[in-house]
Amino acid sequence: MQIKKTLTATAAILTAGLPVAAALAADTQTTETAARPDARLAAPLHRDGVVEMMRDRGRHIDRHRDLVATNVRLARTAARLRGEHLRGDRREKVDDWANRRLKASNRHLRSRIRELRTDEAPVTPAQGGSTVPAGLQAIAACESGGDPTAVDATGTYRGKYQFDRQTWASVGGSGDPAAAPEAEQDQRAAALIARSGSNPWPVCG
Repeated sequence: MQIKKTLTATAAILTAGLPVAAALAADTQTTETAARPDARLAAPLHRDGVVEMMRDRGRHIDRHRDLVATNVRLARTAARLRGEHLRGDRREKVDDWANRRLKASNRHLRSRIRELRTDEAPVTPAQGGSTVPAGLQAIAACESGGDPTAVDATGTYRGKYQFDRQTWASVGGSGDPAAAPEAEQDQRAAALIARSGSNPWPVCG
């Protein structure tokens, strides 16, 4: 009888403790859940970070491409002013350079071009009878060596003053600037410099 009473009492104590244990377990689970970030909230944040990283990478690539193109054009101008021809592998060579190195090289080339530019020539008649102002003479000498049929390696800049087609059309030209008579190129260039100053020729202006 005594053993039966003892077992009954023990069972009662255990039964009474069950709600407490359950409550403690539930509280522990709630605490762990609160401490753990919700994966559904973390996922969009992760995606946003990846998208922004990809955008930064795209901007870096675009900037690198612009710096390479500028470097090649500056190097070509410097070579022309030295009476030389730019090596055909220039683009492939500088494409491996970091942007910081490209910026430094571009600054050096601009400085070198300023040193190489000849003093402005006196006003002289060009072929076809037009009179070219001294400032335009210097720009033409720097941009194309004074060659009205000159075309850069990309095909974008054409003629004595290295017009692109859009700028050529903006001053009344039509067709290919490099195919226009030299006197017309002088006239269009004079109109452009009167309208915009030397800004359209950032290297040689």
